[in-house]
Amino acid sequence: MGRQLHSSGNRSIVGRWPEVPAVARARIFAWHTEKTTHDNSVVVGCFFGEDPYDTIRPLQSIPSLSPMTSDVTRRGRVRPLYEFEIEEARLVFADRLPYERIRVHEFARWPDALDRLGRWLKRMPHLETHNAITLGYHCFFPVGLPETFTRPDDPTGMSWLVHELTHAWQFQQLGWRYLWLALAAQFREGAKAYDFGGPKGLDDRRREKWTLHKFNMEQQGDIAREYYIRHRTGQEVTAWLPYIKDIQGTA
Repeated sequence: MGRQLHSSGNRSIVGRWPEVPAVARARIFAWHTEKTTHDNSVVVGCFFGEDPYDTIRPLQSIPSLSPMTSDVTRRGRVRPLYEFEIEEARLVFADRLPYERIRVHEFARWPDALDRLGRWLKRMPHLETHNAITLGYHCFFPVGLPETFTRPDDPTGMSWLVHELTHAWQFQQLGWRYLWLALAAQFREGAKAYDFGGPKGLDDRRREKWTLHKFNMEQQGDIAREYYIRHRTGQEVTAWLPYIKDIQGTA
């Protein structure tokens, strides 16, 4: 996409380009719901700079989703992590995340819309599943997460959040390069981008002297997610431990 990017009713965002790494300027990496138009199409924008939430501007519309029913879901909600979320996340990340900087964006419609658009462009079938995206320290979810702990394997609860927090950890390690690497893995491998081979795959890779960093960004997220589930439910985690130590800096 070219540099002639202007907002609707807001100042031009062309001037924000110098703040973005060169590799980021080569792709549209992420979108954000700014408002809903009169015809329920979603106005989205591209992020620039270190803090995407502060630098988002409208860019264009994509096909409409079903209308929201409440003021909160229509506008979305931004919050810090709940205390129980921090406590649970520490089981994976220990003190390697700046928890106070993490922001959870709930009822953000654009992650699902972007996934739908991507599937349409690639002529892939639509799936009745939700899609979350993490930009820096901002985790965007299309639904509200539980306000209290439910269960470790709740697909819309902590296990989902742990995967997205892994991307925040990657951002802390790599800067915005992590986002390019995550997208590259998805475009290159599709659904297989998340498959790390289970415990056998982890053991095999460790014998080959792999660390967590050798896995792609989405595999890292699912390694952390599955470790969290297994650890909290009392299952065997031996194959996961060396890679979790890579996250915690205790290897």
